Parts: sequence; C-alpha cells; structure tokens
Amino acid sequence: MSWGVIRDLLAKSASNGLLFVAKENGKYLGLASVAIYNRKDIPNWSDTWMIDEQVAETKFLVVSAEARGRGIGSALMDAVDRELATRNVRDHLIGAIEPN
Repeated sequence: MSWGVIRDLLAKSASNGLLFVAKENGKYLGLASVAIYNRKDIPNWSDTWMIDEQVAETKFLVVSAEARGRGIGSALMDAVDRELATRNVRDHLIGAIEPN
C-alpha cells in the first residue's frame, strides 16, 4: 500500500473522529484508524455475516516496537470500542496480516 493511500485513509479517519493516537511525553507510541460503513454500501459482507445497519472496520492498529507489551494496543482498541458504542455501531471487523 503506498503512502498516499495510507495518508488518505488516516486523513479520512481523522476527519470522522475515528483516528486514535497514543502519545507519551510528546512521542507517538501508536495509532488506531477506523472506518464505518453502511450495510447498503457493502452488500457482499451481509451475504457472509449477519451485520447491523453499520459496521466498523479497523484499518490500522500500529504500536511502535519500543512501546509494545505495555498495553498501548489494548488501550487504543478500548478507545475505539468506546467511540463506536457512542455511535451505536455494534459490529466491528478486525483483520490481521501474518507477519504482525
């Protein structure tokens, strides 16, 4: 994935209030980026899974190597879950790439 595509995804998440950043003493430790889709815009998902009117997808969950093992990723995902609950989004898709 090129930097331009990633930058655009992060900017869209940020503009929708769905970019979560972990910082400590001014240093970035990690981030989570989420998108929310309407079911009508993703018809083939509802053929595979029963989903509500809206479904969230975690696009990125990144924690710096030196911050791993400190619960940063869990804290970011807790923030994501809280935000999705305020938006009444109950379905959340998270994928992983093997090397991660």
